[in-house]
Amino acid sequence: MPVSNSSQKIRLGIWGPPNSGKTVYMTMLYYYYSIKKVPSSKWRIVINDQDTDNFITEKLRLINDERKFVPSTKKNVRNGRGEYKVYSYNLINDSDKENIELKFFDLPGEFYVDPSGNRIVDENNTELSIVQYLTQCHGILFLMSPLKEDSGQNSYFRLLSDLLRGMQRENNNLQKLEQYIAFGITKADHEEVYNKFSGTRYAEKSMLEILGGNIGLNWLETFFHVQIDPRRQILYEQPSEYHRCRAFYISCFGVYKDNGKFVSPVLLEKSKGEDENSNSEPSQSPNPIFESTSNTNDLYDELLGGIESYDNPPEPSISKIYVIDEKAPFNAINVISPIDWMLKGIKQCPPQLSPLNRVSSEDSPKSGDGGEL
Repeated sequence: MPVSNSSQKIRLGIWGPPNSGKTVYMTMLYYYYSIKKVPSSKWRIVINDQDTDNFITEKLRLINDERKFVPSTKKNVRNGRGEYKVYSYNLINDSDKENIELKFFDLPGEFYVDPSGNRIVDENNTELSIVQYLTQCHGILFLMSPLKEDSGQNSYFRLLSDLLRGMQRENNNLQKLEQYIAFGITKADHEEVYNKFSGTRYAEKSMLEILGGNIGLNWLETFFHVQIDPRRQILYEQPSEYHRCRAFYISCFGVYKDNGKFVSPVLLEKSKGEDENSNSEPSQSPNPIFESTSNTNDLYDELLGGIESYDNPPEPSISKIYVIDEKAPFNAINVISPIDWMLKGIKQCPPQLSPLNRVSSEDSPKSGDGGEL
């Protein structure tokens, strides 16, 4: 039955291995819900507490003022337990008097690579694994970077398979997981991604390429409520009781037009390992990492695209360092769309979540945990 229009606690989880863009996404989610509000969204966002206010102030200073990327979250373990803050937003819809609480852990990517072995402590001081935390979320955003320099030796298919099987074991009384799932292909403004868009707007095709192998959309049916268009082999768009998966291209910075061409605000400063001894200063003039003549009418809609696989990853000793063009505007590509889509489904047909089996630090690790966003 539909959720009533009253204050609700809805948990939205976020998952992604190292360098998939989790911290940047959580920061820019606030930016696009409040500072540069997207006209199509009915929600406004409010910060609940001082810790979250400090988090947002620090991260936005780096991105918006200094035009630097947020460093990867580092692992912080004390007394054998992960010590991480829980941050909280409220999404408010004034016209319908709706107030939805969004919570998230800012966790290092290693926790998502090993979702059962690493443990966290939630806001109730309960020790959980990532799998357990995610099983208690109403919706989950899975972030996936298509860049080889980000994925390293990680296989998204293996990481997701291990996680989802663990979630099924945690919910052994359910045939399929109840959550609404959004797969987000991040960094859609990068040259290796944007320039390879092949003319299709369906991000799930790119998602399958990132997963690799001979995986088809029917793989999702093993875990989730999914409806697939049999002719076009794409996911249906509207969430429902029987369909709870969708894929999106995502970029927190987007692209903008310069002399009639689409360009990116993301600049390659240097490749660490190639020119460590170089004393040259990065150029302050606009020098986008790519140009494209593709025509996109609305940057808040899904970009046209289908991402090809990349066969030439950089040497492990070389890491690329990016900065953000000081003069470039930000134009979101589906930053808030996955959240709006999940909330729509959750309100129409709430997931039936099983009670969480709590475990202590002395118990053997289980596959289960959930993150709130």
